[in-house]
This record gives sequence, C-alpha cells and structure tokens, in this order.
Amino acid sequence: MSFVEEQRNQILENGNTAQSDFLDILEHLSPTESTIDVRVPLSGSLDLSVLSKCNFTGITALVFVAGDITSIQGIPEGVTKIICAENLLEDIPELPASLIELDLHKNAIREVPEGRLPQGLKTLNLSDNQIHTLADLPKDLEVLKCENNRMKVLKLAGIIALRICLCGSNPLLVIENVPDTLEEFDSDTDIVVQIKQKDNGDDEEAEITANYNEALLRFFQMKNEYETRVFKAKRDIFKAAKTKKEAKMKIGLLKPKCSYCDRPVGSIFKTEGRKYIARCGDTDHPCAFHIELFGGEYGKVMDMMESYQRTIEFTKQAIIKDKLDVLYRYISEEDGVEFFKDNLDYYTKQGVHLASLKKEYEDLYFNEETEEKVLTKRKKIAEIQDKLSELIQEYRGTENLEVLKDAIAIYDRELVPEINNMGLIQWQTREITENEETGMFELYQRPFRIGQLEYTFGEYPRIVHYKVRD
Repeated sequence: MSFVEEQRNQILENGNTAQSDFLDILEHLSPTESTIDVRVPLSGSLDLSVLSKCNFTGITALVFVAGDITSIQGIPEGVTKIICAENLLEDIPELPASLIELDLHKNAIREVPEGRLPQGLKTLNLSDNQIHTLADLPKDLEVLKCENNRMKVLKLAGIIALRICLCGSNPLLVIENVPDTLEEFDSDTDIVVQIKQKDNGDDEEAEITANYNEALLRFFQMKNEYETRVFKAKRDIFKAAKTKKEAKMKIGLLKPKCSYCDRPVGSIFKTEGRKYIARCGDTDHPCAFHIELFGGEYGKVMDMMESYQRTIEFTKQAIIKDKLDVLYRYISEEDGVEFFKDNLDYYTKQGVHLASLKKEYEDLYFNEETEEKVLTKRKKIAEIQDKLSELIQEYRGTENLEVLKDAIAIYDRELVPEINNMGLIQWQTREITENEETGMFELYQRPFRIGQLEYTFGEYPRIVHYKVRD
C-alpha cells in the first residue's frame, strides 16, 4: 500500500470531517452567492448535492484550498469552474456539462476515464498526479497542463483550439497529433520524447514505442545501479587493503550480487549492435532475469539517400555493361537477358526506396503544407500589425488613452500569440547555445526534430525479452 493510500484510509477512518465542515461554511454564506471559496482545509469525502438542498442554486465556481479531500460527488449543473488542487483525490469526479475550467493538480489521480471530461472544457490542469495516458480530450480544449505525471502517451487528436500544452517531466512521453494552433509548448527534450503528426489512426504504434522506451530506460537504470554498487564495493576493498597487490587480489575474488536473484554471481549488461542485453551472471544455472531489447534498424536520411544513389548508379552501369557484353558477344544473349532482368528488378526496387527517402527529405526541409501555414500566419500577423499602426497613429493625433489601451490589448492578445504560434509551426527544434569563444548566446532553429533525421526500411524497436524484478 502506497503512502497516499495509507493517508486516505486513515482520513476516511478517523478524520472524515469534510462534509460537516462544509455545511458549517455554508451556514455563513448567502444562498445568492455564485462562488464558493473554501479557505480552510477539508478532510475526507465531500458530497456537493447538499448545495441544492441548502438553496445554493446559482453556484458557478467552486474553489477548495490545499487539504485532504479524498473524493467529490454531486457537483451541480451550472458550475463552470472547479479548483481542488493539492488534495488526495484518486479519481476525477463526475463533472457537469457546463464546466469550462478544471484544476486538479497535485492530487493522486491515476487515470482519466473515457468520456469523463465535458466537451465544453477549455482549461485543464492535471499536473503532479500519477496519470499514465491522456486521450479523448475535449475538442475545444485551449489550455492543457499535465506536467510531472507518469505519462507514456498523450493523444491530442481532434483538438482544434489548443493554445498551451505543458507536459514536461514525463521523460518517456509519446505525443500524437500535435495541433498547429499551439502558442506555448513545453516538453522534455530527452531523446526518447517523440512528437508525431499521425494521420493513419494506428493507436498501437504509440503504445509499442512507449513500452519500448520505458523498458530501455529501466535497462540503463539497472545497469547504472549495478555498476555503481560494484564500483563502491571495489573502492571499499581498495581503501581497506594494506597494499595494491592485496587490493587487486581481493577485487579479483569479488562476487557482486545478481540484480534479480541476489546470488553472488553478478549480472551481465552489454550491447551487441542494436541490441541491449541483461541477464544473470550464472551461465550454468541462470535465474529468470533476462532483458533483450532491439533498437530498430535506422539510418540518417541524407546518408541513406547517398547510399541508394550510388547503388542505383552502379546498377545502371551494370545494365549498360551487360548490354555491351551481349553486343560484343562476351556473354550469350540468354545470359544477358537473365542479367538484365535481375539488374532491372533490383534497380526498380532501389528506385522506390530512393523516392521514399527523397520525399522524407523534402518533407523535412521543404514541407509545402508547413510553408503554406507559415505564409498564412505571416499574412495574419501583417494584418494585425497594420491594425496596430492605425491605432498608434490615431493615439498620436488624439492622445486618447482608450485607443492606446486597445492597441496594447491587440498586441498582447492577438499579435504575440500569432507570432508564437508561427514559430512553433515553422521551427520544430529551437536551441540556444553559448559560443565559448565569444561568450555570446546563439539561437539555432530547425524545421524538424532531431529524431526525424533517422529513417528505416527495416525493423522498428521492439522488446524481445523483458523479465525483471518489480
């Protein structure tokens, strides 16, 4: 049982006072209130159906300070805002269709059931919980905060108005269908983070990728823990030994414990090509410990294009040579026809692969769809700038502060978001590095993510064996 579960059970058994405390608070409020702001911590389960019984029929906002609320039910229809952060909720309560803003960060929520979030929801904060997957999000959602969870998959398909997406501190996260409407986006830059624009509806691919990434991270964690433990043991022996010779002898006799069975047989962690392997150190009678991960067959797009171009050019020369050999009777016509068929078939297949790589290259550097979107954004930005110029000119002539306020509002609410959105569409990678020679900071922008430079015609990453201690 986890610490949070123990805490919840203790509260429900010995300190379940939330309902009575809430009723005491209602006694000091007018039934005409539209916002109930509970500024004292509540402990235990809470049933809000009591609001209608106490004639609180116009409530639109419910705010609870940090406390020990374990569950909420009976939220009345008409509520548009709920804040219940830093409590002990394990589940998202049944929510009214009228809800627009929901803040449940720093709770103990593990999952978001399908259909639980109302379609009219615009702002959602589920940061600092224990959620593994987020999907089936409301299509009109504008702000999503889900940082510091245990998320492996975030599915953004169907969301048409998302402006802000903060999903950092989820190092194994795979994100699907990132929309072009984003003005602010924050995610880990770890190499296993993958941002995907998916149109084929293949949900299994994201799950497979996430599971592989999780297993790969676990492999390196166990490897680091094992090697650190062995290093400390060797260091202790070396410090305790009177001579270097004695230290070397004792280190040679050292038998570390296996990471799985704890027998003094050691563990083996190694890489073989694109494989990551871990197993028990007892080769005669090994325990069940066995990790084998295949990293997939990948190559850089540019390198593969050059390789296929060389191969195609070589095959063309071979076809010409075979024709000349037949013409000058160095080989028979039958052999020449056979060679020609083989080379032509090989040439055709290589040509298909090269065409695929060229398309991948063009999508990375010269994506027409992206260029069109950027052009549209530039036109819109120019229109906003023209509007701002007109307002500024008007203010200079009239010195009307209302005109200046309108200009500032347009700059803040229209121009800046459009510029940020265009930047996210145009540049998939943004890095600021310090030039050690000049001390100046330099901005590097690329229209692709680093992982997109790799391509494969072979196998994708997969888990071959995975048996570890929980």
